[in-house]
Amino acid sequence: MWILNGLMQGLRLTVVATLVALVSIAAVPASTAQAARGNLTCDSLYSVDGGGNYAKKINPTTGLSSDSFKLEGSSRHNQLGIGTGGAYAIYTATEGSGNNATNYVYNWNATTDTTSKVKSPVAPSTHGAINPANGWFYYGGLGDSNDTLTLHGYNPATPAVAPVKVMTVNLPGSKGRNGDLAFDAGGNMYVVAASNAEGGIWSVDGPMPTTGSVTVTGTQVTALTPQFASANSIAFGPDGYLYVGSSAFLRQVDPSNGQLKSDVPDRPKMTDMASCSNPVSIKLDKDLPAGRFEPTDQFGLEISGAGLTEGTTAVTDGPAEGVQTASVGPVLGLAGQTYTVTETAAGTANFANYDTSYKCVDDVGVTVAEGTEKTATFTPDSGRSVSCRFTNTAKKPNIKLVKDAELMGSWAAGQKVKYSFTATNTGNQPLTNVAVEEVSFSGSGTTPVITCDVAELAVGAEAKCSAEYTLTQADIDTGSVLNAAKAVGTSPEGVQVEATDDAEVKGETAAGIGLVKTAAQDEGAPWKAGEKVTYRFVVTNSGNVTLTNVAVNEGTFSGTGTLSEIECEASELAPGESTNCLATYELTQADVNAGVVKNVAKAVGTPPSGEQVTSPEAPAEVKGETTSDLTLVKTASPESGLSAGDEVAYKFVVTNIGNVTLKDVGVTELEFTGTGTNPVVECPVTELAPGDSASCTATYTTTTYDAKAGKVDNTAVATGKTPADENVKSNEDSATVTFEKDGICCGGSLGSAGSVGSLGSLGSLGSLGSLGSLGSLGSTGSGSTGSTGSGSASLGSLGSAGLGSLGSTGSGSTGSTGSGSTGSGSTGSASLGSLGSAGLGSLGSLDSSNSGSTDLGSLGSLNPSNPDVPDAPGAPDVPGVPDVPSSPGQREAPGASVNPAAPGTSGGASGERPHAIDGGGASTVFTSPPAIGLAALLLALGGAGAVLAIRRVR
Repeated sequence: MWILNGLMQGLRLTVVATLVALVSIAAVPASTAQAARGNLTCDSLYSVDGGGNYAKKINPTTGLSSDSFKLEGSSRHNQLGIGTGGAYAIYTATEGSGNNATNYVYNWNATTDTTSKVKSPVAPSTHGAINPANGWFYYGGLGDSNDTLTLHGYNPATPAVAPVKVMTVNLPGSKGRNGDLAFDAGGNMYVVAASNAEGGIWSVDGPMPTTGSVTVTGTQVTALTPQFASANSIAFGPDGYLYVGSSAFLRQVDPSNGQLKSDVPDRPKMTDMASCSNPVSIKLDKDLPAGRFEPTDQFGLEISGAGLTEGTTAVTDGPAEGVQTASVGPVLGLAGQTYTVTETAAGTANFANYDTSYKCVDDVGVTVAEGTEKTATFTPDSGRSVSCRFTNTAKKPNIKLVKDAELMGSWAAGQKVKYSFTATNTGNQPLTNVAVEEVSFSGSGTTPVITCDVAELAVGAEAKCSAEYTLTQADIDTGSVLNAAKAVGTSPEGVQVEATDDAEVKGETAAGIGLVKTAAQDEGAPWKAGEKVTYRFVVTNSGNVTLTNVAVNEGTFSGTGTLSEIECEASELAPGESTNCLATYELTQADVNAGVVKNVAKAVGTPPSGEQVTSPEAPAEVKGETTSDLTLVKTASPESGLSAGDEVAYKFVVTNIGNVTLKDVGVTELEFTGTGTNPVVECPVTELAPGDSASCTATYTTTTYDAKAGKVDNTAVATGKTPADENVKSNEDSATVTFEKDGICCGGSLGSAGSVGSLGSLGSLGSLGSLGSLGSLGSTGSGSTGSTGSGSASLGSLGSAGLGSLGSTGSGSTGSTGSGSTGSGSTGSASLGSLGSAGLGSLGSLDSSNSGSTDLGSLGSLNPSNPDVPDAPGAPDVPGVPDVPSSPGQREAPGASVNPAAPGTSGGASGERPHAIDGGGASTVFTSPPAIGLAALLLALGGAGAVLAIRRVR
């Protein structure tokens, strides 16, 4: 250790810590030629000096020294420790200097007199020693605060492994950085910390750590005395005294109190001392194996004798049982001295409630004191560490209970539960009146009765008890049965003890619900609106727990009406039970139209857990046969006695005789013999519910031709569509109306049409144009104009010719003819050339009602095949026969002339049957025999060049 004396005051040594990553170890041979030597002796002290070459062996009585073993390292030798029995020594030193200095831990082997070394992570400092309990070398130094000691550990059994930091020791009250370490045989550590004026000893309980980095606090065991002033070396002598030294002094100090025993006359120069002698140490603690009789019972502990002054008392605290944390020591003693250990009552402790014993054992297992008193006295042998313990066993009875429950079957009502109980006397007194009784029981049935095989228990004995219980449905619903039991017993002093335990038997609760749903009409009930459908639901509890609030809820429902409320016979179901529910529904017409009513329902219920359960969906549907049909009844008024021009009123009664609603209802005429405008049927509604009827109407005004025919027949049918857009058709029904007498058809004869003038020779007549109703025919095309004479005609050569306007002819009078257009033949020649294409204009209608004569309407122009030749002006109508306007489709009044119609259109009214001649691009309609004759004439004239069609139209 470093000597801080007056010559060195003010000098502060800076310790440079060098971290070593790579450990090296080398065997250093002895530098002298001496033979291998034996162990160091434990009746001597040993020292090193910072610049010395040899460790010194010191006589503790005289202080005289001699060389012991060669030191390695160039400087700063310190922190010497001697192994058990003197087999080895360990110290620290530095090799090199300045930035090249390397710190080492050196391990000298006494048997081989060789030294190995390993790099040290810290520079040599003040404190170092070998712990005889584990063989480790602990070394370090105090920090600037003087009260914190940092220690590294080195295990010589693994010499290549570098030292590591293992602990930090707080030393309350320390005032200096000088000092040293020492251990007793039990592995407890003693630290001397000293300033230049005073110092003291602190003890640290073993065992010492070898890994990690722990922090502990030392206990001061001597007062601060000047005997330790400036001391940098300590070692225990074979006499048990502590030797404190430096280069200036060597003192024998009483370790119990730090007082000076004597000054040793001589001493070598030193920085540290060590020995393999163990001091006497004493430690005292307390064990409460059965705990405290009262929670607040506490105990005082004390070590006294041979001048002990510091760290000799302690008091337990807290309620913990077992070895208490409060203890005394270890304190340092002297061999041959008498020491006393004592316990006292503290807090509420009363020794009458405890069995007390003590035992003191040294570090080699020798019992040095034992008894049942509260005080023990002993005299330790040299180098022995003595540990004493007071054991206080509370005089209190105790009992323990263990309870088990076993389900003997399934988790269902009626099953058995078997309970077993074991009551054990865990106290230190016998028990009587032992029994087990229920404290709480959650079952809803009869509380089980417990029987035990014995009623008295010796210490450690057991009593076996049993009981049985039958589960109820309420227990199943809860999901478990829990009960707590109590074991009781009475001590000889009349103190009753008890212990409780509980047991729970659980089962799996499974809530479930099922639903079966049916729907039907009453047997034989028709599928129509207003009929009743009955829904039946069977709800079943399919789980193992009771269900409440059982109900049926409708889901999707295709009906367009309102389903009645679903009523159930029961709203609570035990497992396996069922209930019937009922609801009714009245079909609507929309349901009947659809042909089916579908709905889905679910059953619900609430188990004891409160989480509602729902059944799978249960569908049901009711189907009916849909029929779609119509009837039609048709009438006409008046039915007979009609005359031309009378109005007939038709009535159509349409009835829906099916069971579905029909839409788009109407009446369609199939056959109608009237020659006038077809009657239009009007219906007030177009949709009919089953059984409903609609009266549709139409009117018709008769014509002359109807009268001529003598009757008008009319056949109709009613139609509609189903909701699925399928067509529905009724029966066909007819109505016939009759007239007073038949009309006269085709009366009179075709009068003289006058003579056609010289038409010239018929040239090439193109295709016959459109022959419409007998309107005006356009002017003739170009051809040679023949001379016209009364009743005769010389036909000239007719090229492309169009007939001029053919006027209406009166009875017996010659109709006016239009002038033909100039042909290409010579005048007066009657050669009949080929008839080219001729366009006939529309031919007006011929009426035969005027005194039996036939009127020819104006004959339209015949368009020439050469469109560039203009029409010749037509001849004027015969005077006195005025034209009467006529719209298409309307009959002419008797005696009236016919107006021209649009080319290509029929001049006949609806219902008439005209005759038509088609020729190429033109057609003419003829409605009387004279007209037909004219058509034949034209056909003869046209020859092969004309394509003529005679068409019969109604």
